[in-house]
Amino acid sequence: MQKEITLLVVDDDPEQINTLIMCLNAYEKITQYFEATNGKQALEIIKHQDNIDMVISDIQMPELTGIELLKEIKKIRPLLPVLLVTGNCAYTQKFIKEQGGFDLLYKPYSLHQLVQLIKSALYRLPCNY
Repeated sequence: MQKEITLLVVDDDPEQINTLIMCLNAYEKITQYFEATNGKQALEIIKHQDNIDMVISDIQMPELTGIELLKEIKKIRPLLPVLLVTGNCAYTQKFIKEQGGFDLLYKPYSLHQLVQLIKSALYRLPCNY
C-alpha cells in the first residue's frame, strides 16, 4: 500500500462530501482530498492532477452520472480505481465491475466498509501505476 493517499470525492451534495472526508480523516494514510460536485468538474481535476490515487463517486448526479464519469475516467487513466456509491439498489456490483469500476458501495455504509474497500483497491494497483 502507498505511503500517502490522495482521493477525489465526487458528489452533488456538498454535505455528503464533507461527511465522507470528515470520517476518512480518521484513516491517517489519506493525506489529500480533491472535491467535485459534478462529473464534469471531476474529469477536469483528473486531467490536471496526476497524483490522485482513487475516486469515490456518487452515481446519481446531474450533468454526468457516476457511471458516465467512470467510463470517461477509464479512457484517461484506465488503472485508476473508481468506487461508486449509491442508495439505489437497482445497480449491482457485477454491473459496476463490468463498466470498469472497482466496486459498488450501498448507502448507508460504515467507515470500516469504506476503508476496507480503499485498502483493497490500492493494494491491487501496480507500484508505478
